[in-house]
Amino acid sequence: MAAANINNPSGFTPIKHNAGGTSQRTNVSGDYSIAGGLASNIYRGSMVAPTGTGNNINVVAAGANPVVGPFKGVSYVDAGGNIQIRPYWGSGQTIVANSVVEAYVFDDPALLFDAQVSGTAGLVAGNVGETANILVGTGSTTTGQSADMVDQSTLSASATNQQLYVRALRALTNNAYGQYARAVVSIFLHYYGPAAGMGVPV
Repeated sequence: MAAANINNPSGFTPIKHNAGGTSQRTNVSGDYSIAGGLASNIYRGSMVAPTGTGNNINVVAAGANPVVGPFKGVSYVDAGGNIQIRPYWGSGQTIVANSVVEAYVFDDPALLFDAQVSGTAGLVAGNVGETANILVGTGSTTTGQSADMVDQSTLSASATNQQLYVRALRALTNNAYGQYARAVVSIFLHYYGPAAGMGVPV
């Protein structure tokens, strides 16, 4: 008998490129930054998008909000003049005057990601090919890892304005349909997609 799936939400982790090749493609569509002092925690694996001010990004709320991709990490010079390279941005982090925070995002629209599905029902075979939104969790300031998931309650065969597209059950040992299942997903409502609600080719 197979062991139960493990409850380990960890955000969205790139695992492959839809056209083959490396999944470790950051800042393909542009450079990104974070406003010094931004009052948000941005964890590795959390979905982000441009704020509309310069190249600044921030976390994306669940719903019909386009995303550019999951956050990888950040480098900056703190207010004490120390260079910091971290997997997450801590809320309210101060930086040295006139410096730029360099942010790294897996922003290629053709990347595929691993993510856990929320809810008691988790993922069932009939959910493959459906869209869903992000469920924003509370990440870890110790590891810097996100706890975001695919929101099981929003899985839909007809919604065209949701953030994610479920490609498959992730082929992993002891990963099965049901509670805590891990799925392969792509971004459906991409910030650089052809139009809001249209996603990218699947």
